[in-house]
Amino acid sequence: DIFYSRRVGSVPKGYDAAADSLSANEKLSTNPDQTQIINSTKISGRNQKGLGLGFYNGMTTNTWATAEDTRTGATRKISTQPFTNYNVMVIDQNLKNNSYFTFINTNYWTPDWKYCSNVTGGETKLVNKEATFAFKGRLNVSQAYQEIYKPLFGYQSLLNFYRPGGVIRYSLVSQVTDNHYDVNDMGFLERNNEIQNEGAISYNIFTPVWRIIKSKTEFGIEYYTRYQPYALIFLDIELNNGTVFKNYWEFYEEIAYRPKGYYDYYEPRVEGWYYHRPPSWDGSFGFTTDLRHKLAVDFGAGFMVYPENNGAELLFSLQPRYRISDRLTTSIMCSVNPAQNDYGWVDTQYDLEQNPSIYFGRRDVLAVNNVLDARYVFTKSISLNLRARHYWSAVEYLDFYTLLPDGELQPANYTQNEDIDFNVFNIDLQFAWYFAPGSEMSIVWKNNILTLGDNPTGNYFDAFEETIQSPQTNSLSLRI
Repeated sequence: DIFYSRRVGSVPKGYDAAADSLSANEKLSTNPDQTQIINSTKISGRNQKGLGLGFYNGMTTNTWATAEDTRTGATRKISTQPFTNYNVMVIDQNLKNNSYFTFINTNYWTPDWKYCSNVTGGETKLVNKEATFAFKGRLNVSQAYQEIYKPLFGYQSLLNFYRPGGVIRYSLVSQVTDNHYDVNDMGFLERNNEIQNEGAISYNIFTPVWRIIKSKTEFGIEYYTRYQPYALIFLDIELNNGTVFKNYWEFYEEIAYRPKGYYDYYEPRVEGWYYHRPPSWDGSFGFTTDLRHKLAVDFGAGFMVYPENNGAELLFSLQPRYRISDRLTTSIMCSVNPAQNDYGWVDTQYDLEQNPSIYFGRRDVLAVNNVLDARYVFTKSISLNLRARHYWSAVEYLDFYTLLPDGELQPANYTQNEDIDFNVFNIDLQFAWYFAPGSEMSIVWKNNILTLGDNPTGNYFDAFEETIQSPQTNSLSLRI
């Protein structure tokens, strides 16, 4: 996750700040949501001794928003991201027994802002000849430099001892991510300030027995804490199984218990606060029929229950796939996700001394997602792909609460309407032609409709009808 290629050419770092810099009579007439890539070069290869080398460089040019005075018509430019250089270097050496050692460095540099972030990482995997013992270790260090600020250093470490072969396998993992580790200038990291400890043992069947082709049954424990200040996030105890039978039907099932609940440090949206979700049970079950047949079906069901506050969430999904011919395949995915007595953040209000009042709500939520996929292959290099999706989510609030410093809730007098009726409808139709090795031409038509209201319809078909009658955006693009 140190290098995430979509960072190059992504939303300018100052995109949101442009609106904050406007004067009283100004408005934004332009504010590009992508930076312009002016160079992207990659060189990579591996020699006969297993040494791999990789180098990448990308550059984006100056990005400007335009502010317009609504009285005089005068305009001025606002820099949302100056010229930026992206650099990645990787050295990777293959070793015996599927082992390796890797070194990586990424560098993000914006000269005009005098800002530079640098991430350096080393990782190794060592496996013995019999594949009865393996070790994987990693250490990454992030460094951020800006002219008027003190350099900020962070790290992430990983230790993993495991048995990669045999009927009985195990794994012990410890990953520490400190509160200053940040790779998001060029990488992807959801959250830092977390310590993850995991242990698992599994029993595996690789030789067909009775009606079973292969099977894996695993018992695991996860223990997550904050790095600083040290505090419990959750303890999870889990048992799962996945089995493939001789008729090539595949089944999976899982059950898990969180005896201490879940200390959620992100739902309150205010640093230093957390919401304590009560102990919970969750589980899932599903199967996939024989994929060799023209008609195949995926089915899944899951649940999560909170006995202490009568909370429950369910999930059902069904995806039939039909191969009409060797050229034409179709699939329809339908999922329904209802939740009762779900608790979550609603609003944060501050008093004159900037002390927060964090409001939560008890709500019923229903989400329905339907996706149609179809693909027609004209030749090995020409195809037509269709994807249509409608997503509907309705949220009805029942009660409101104030979050307390100990993570619990107390009833609150909150009168605003926070109900939600949200719809998204998309169609993507792509004609693709690979006319030469590494060369492609595509024509894409996109249709997009998005509606957001505060009065849930309560009926999926009414929501769908209302959505397709709403204003829509269409685009046609040619890419070579």
